[in-house]
Amino acid sequence: MVHIVIGRPGVILLGEGQAARVRGLIGQEKRRLAKVIRQRAAVRYTQSATGEGEIPIRKLRTTVMKLPPTSPART
Repeated sequence: MVHIVIGRPGVILLGEGQAARVRGLIGQEKRRLAKVIRQRAAVRYTQSATGEGEIPIRKLRTTVMKLPPTSPART
């Protein structure tokens, strides 16, 4: 499952589930969002699980809140 979180750090794609399956879903969402937002906001992605390089669910909120805000793109 992929959740889309929108906030001050930009657009965050949060993948939940097995890494191999989620990787394809995140790729699809990144391509879909790239058509809509172009270069206006940063698109970041993260994996929520208990494995190495993944964020445990109980630490997810603090991790997202610590992300630096992105400045709006100038056109």
